[in-house]
Amino acid sequence: MGFYGVEMGLNLSFFLKNILYYKIKNYFSGVFVKAEKTSLFCRVFISNCTINFNHTMKSRIISVLFLLGFLFPAVTAFSQKLVSDTTLNYRRFRTESLELGSKEKLEEIWVVTFWASFNGRSMNAIEDIVKMGSKYKNRPIRFVYISGDRNKKAWITAMSDRKMTGEHFVVSDTAEYRDLRNRFQHNSLPAIFIYNRDKKVVRQKNVDELAATLEEDAKTLPNHAYGWTPPPPKVVPPPPPTEEEVLRGWVYHVVKKGETLYSLSKRYNISVTGLQTINSLPTTSIYIGQKIKIRPEVAVKQ
Repeated sequence: MGFYGVEMGLNLSFFLKNILYYKIKNYFSGVFVKAEKTSLFCRVFISNCTINFNHTMKSRIISVLFLLGFLFPAVTAFSQKLVSDTTLNYRRFRTESLELGSKEKLEEIWVVTFWASFNGRSMNAIEDIVKMGSKYKNRPIRFVYISGDRNKKAWITAMSDRKMTGEHFVVSDTAEYRDLRNRFQHNSLPAIFIYNRDKKVVRQKNVDELAATLEEDAKTLPNHAYGWTPPPPKVVPPPPPTEEEVLRGWVYHVVKKGETLYSLSKRYNISVTGLQTINSLPTTSIYIGQKIKIRPEVAVKQ
């Protein structure tokens, strides 16, 4: 029994070993098959992603290039605004022209030119008007150019090519352009007008007439550029106190905007001459912030 028992044990051990071997082999074979299938799936997925990615990137690159091709001329055109002031617009021009007519005295002249980049006569006249703007840059003459262009790029290019100085705006709205045309009474281009110191709008037949008019009117204009503002008046320090002022205090009034010596005399019931005498004023002119003596106060202690 011992011998047969040992032999059966060895056979059982060999049998179990074979079973375990085939189980492990089959298991790992399944894993390898799955892994191979997974690998194939990954390769197909990555390939598709690469194709989609390449397609997406190509589409994006084409879109970006198309956008740049569209925007570059516009960016280039807008970057050409070097010497032309294009901050003016229809509403502001209309408001300022109405304010100009309400001024008591004019110390300036406006030259208003209606033009368009597609109009040959306009472009010929513009060159001479721009030269006049340079000639009178130190005189209070405002050069305004109103364009009827509907193509903004052509408008900007024309200003850049001719180095047009002055103030510019384009009126593409039909109602706004009709309003300006009716106010300035014109139906052809170019149309050149002068708003003179007599508050009259006078149309100039051509650039030669404009040159002659400006030559004559400039003789009576102040010697400064358009838009110049005078500096604030120099503050004159008060004179040193006299002996009488040391012994007495004073009631002062600080001048505010809109006040005059006459209004102060009415307010404090004292004559203009009296205020001039107390304050040693050679004239009736006073300025904002000036201290005006009104009347003596009680004595102050030293």
